[in-house]
Amino acid sequence: PTGFSTVMNAASGRCLDARSAGTANGTVVQQYACNTTTAQQWSFTAAGDGYVRIDNRNNTGQVVDVADVSTADNAPLQLWTWSGGTNQQWQPVKESSGRYHFIARHSGKCLSAAAAATNSIQLTQRTCDNSPAQSFTATPQP
Repeated sequence: PTGFSTVMNAASGRCLDARSAGTANGTVVQQYACNTTTAQQWSFTAAGDGYVRIDNRNNTGQVVDVADVSTADNAPLQLWTWSGGTNQQWQPVKESSGRYHFIARHSGKCLSAAAAATNSIQLTQRTCDNSPAQSFTATPQP
């Protein structure tokens, strides 16, 4: 979608959220009960070759980033200033359900949430497994 959207996980029913509406480098990207605040609004800006950067509405210069350019399973996600790094680029892949999974350019791993419907759990990257924990809907916001 264009503009800003909330991004909800299929397994937990929780939304992608910048912890405490933070905008500084290192702010935890977590799952949290959907509430349509700007901390939960994201845009998808083309980064080339079918990849996007996922920008937070509170500061569109801050993007979803895999910490330390890690390629490991369970590497944590955070906000970081856009630098064009491949650990800040995600390929949205549309599923037959109409939802999406997002593949990190540098590692080939998927953006993943916890399956449990629990607030404040940091999102990670994990080997893609087609599970609901790696499946997201994007709902446009005004």
